[in-house]
Amino acid sequence: MTKSRNNTSLPARVIRFLVMAVNLLACGALIASAFGGRVNPLTNAWGGIAAMTFPLCAVAVIMLLLVNLCWFRRVALLDIAALAICTGPLLSLCPLNFNRPSMAAIESMGDTAIKVMTFNVYNFTDIAPGASAQGNRTVAYILEQDADVNLLQEAFASLHSGGNVSSDEINALKARYPYIVTDGTGLCLLSKFPVENVRTDIDSSPSFAAARYDVEIGGRTVHFFNIHLQSIGLTDDDKQLYRRITEGEAKGEVGKIRRDLLGKLKEAMRLRASQAAQVRAEIEKAGEGPVILGGDFNDVTGCYALREIMGPNLRDAYRTSGLGPAITYHVNRFYFRIDHFVYGDGVDALRTWTGSANSSDHYPLLAYFRLTPVDSITAINNQSNITKHVKTIINPGCSGSLAAGLNPDRRHGS
Repeated sequence: MTKSRNNTSLPARVIRFLVMAVNLLACGALIASAFGGRVNPLTNAWGGIAAMTFPLCAVAVIMLLLVNLCWFRRVALLDIAALAICTGPLLSLCPLNFNRPSMAAIESMGDTAIKVMTFNVYNFTDIAPGASAQGNRTVAYILEQDADVNLLQEAFASLHSGGNVSSDEINALKARYPYIVTDGTGLCLLSKFPVENVRTDIDSSPSFAAARYDVEIGGRTVHFFNIHLQSIGLTDDDKQLYRRITEGEAKGEVGKIRRDLLGKLKEAMRLRASQAAQVRAEIEKAGEGPVILGGDFNDVTGCYALREIMGPNLRDAYRTSGLGPAITYHVNRFYFRIDHFVYGDGVDALRTWTGSANSSDHYPLLAYFRLTPVDSITAINNQSNITKHVKTIINPGCSGSLAAGLNPDRRHGS
């Protein structure tokens, strides 16, 4: 037997060598991409680039594993080891929370469960040709979902007369959400609960904005953060180049790829790293009380900016209460989940999922959260006087149950 093994033909040895080499490269790429987001882009932005390739690397290694289980079982052990090392990142990419509460169970919780949506609304412009004849589908979707709190990005002045939303649609939003806060950065909050717009020290820019709102829910103050981190800023030519890359037609354009795509990606990652540090500082200033942060991160699961904002005490809501892979950006073949919810102590994520609205270039991200029960004395001590300081930017002067943030028709949606 030993003699026959030593006399293995040259072609067979070459094939085995190539199989091992391919699997080593694939497993190395998988591990590098799984943990690339731990590298600060201000030090080296290639880690962030690697993190963007993690889904492709994971699919490649899984396919190699299936092949190797049939013909090269010893090599399959290498794939299994690599996948085991990357278990955490894999479960962040594709969480398997089969035991999360059912919708019926959440509905039975009543007002202790709140529905929150983060949605980059693309200035309420519908990307479908001719869709305006149907009314504003983005507004219709917001009303249909009936979330308790909505964190909108790229809203700008669209909720004012002369924007992309009709006066009737604006009035419908005002009737549903008595507390609406907008600013010049494109961020917007729609809330059924009393809100205080808290000043921050964020150094906003055309592609970066962050806002903090203290929302009074059931006698407790929840610190909501709404953010929009630096976009890549690709031109139409850049997007066409990316399309050619995905179609395998970008041969001979290596220099253009390095200059126009990779260069912009790395610069955006560096900017997001600095922006994330500012957001994290504002979270720490919030002090006691539950934190829920949502928005358009313009970066993928496991990226440095997400890790920086979460720090040691916040969690990714999709990781803890989502199910299966998901994308939130869906145009120009950039199929990534770049919108995220994170939350801290004092609140539990029950279910997180992507919405179906395709009027914007982003899909919305929705989640049910439940405030952790506290004893009545603590609740009284923590209760704030937010109602006295409510800043309703668009719709002041509400009274009765709406002014109290307790819409009698409030539903949690489906």
